[in-house]
Amino acid sequence: MNSSKHIVPKLGEKFFTCPHCGTLTTHEWNITRLPIPNSNLYEKIDINENPVSKAKCQACGEFSIWYKGEMIFPKQLDFKPNEDLSDCVKADFIEATKIFSDSPRSAAALLRLCIEKICHDLGKSGNLNAMIGELVRDGLPSEVQKMLDIVRVIGNNSVHPGQISLDDDRDTAEALFEIVNQIAYQMISKPKKIDAMYDNLPESIRNKIIERDAKYIKGNRFQ
Repeated sequence: MNSSKHIVPKLGEKFFTCPHCGTLTTHEWNITRLPIPNSNLYEKIDINENPVSKAKCQACGEFSIWYKGEMIFPKQLDFKPNEDLSDCVKADFIEATKIFSDSPRSAAALLRLCIEKICHDLGKSGNLNAMIGELVRDGLPSEVQKMLDIVRVIGNNSVHPGQISLDDDRDTAEALFEIVNQIAYQMISKPKKIDAMYDNLPESIRNKIIERDAKYIKGNRFQ
C-alpha cells in the first residue's frame, strides 16, 4: 500500500519510495552486469569502467538501475504542477507523475483530464472543442489555442480526453506535462501577476484609466 510520506530514492539507501509502485519500503542493492531493461540505456553506460547498481523493491519486486550515482531506470520526471492550478488539478497532475514510469498512457489520460478541468475552472462548459471556442471568443492567445487544439485533436483521434489511448507513448505524456503547465501559466498565472501589478497602481491613476476607457468605448477621441 502506498504511503503518503515520500523519500526520494538515493544511491545506496535502503529505505525510500519505490519509483515503480510508489511504496515507501526497503530495497536490496547489488552490482549487476545483467541486461538493462531499456536498450536505449546501453548508449549511456560502460560497465567496464563504472559499475551499474541495481536496487530491488521489496514491495513490488521491480528494479531501479543506477549509474554514476544517478538513477537511469525508470526515468524520473522533474515536472511539478503550476502553483496556481486548483487543488483537484494539482492532484491529478501529481498522480500522473507517479504512474508515468509504469503507464505513460494512463498518465496522458490524466493530463488530458487536467486540461479539461482547467477550462472548467476558467468558467467554460461543454466538450473541449466548445470550451476552446469560448476561450477564443474571450481573447485566448493563439499559442494557447494551438496547445489546446493539439490536446483535443490527439484525444479525438483515439478516445475522448481523459481516457486511455493505446497510441500514447512516453513522449506524448511528457509533452502533455509541459502543455498543462504552459496553459496554466498563460491563462492563470500571467493574468494573476498582471492584475496584482495593476492593483498596486495609485487609485487616482486607475480612476483616470477607467475614465479614458469609458471615453474610448463611446467612440470619443482621447484628450
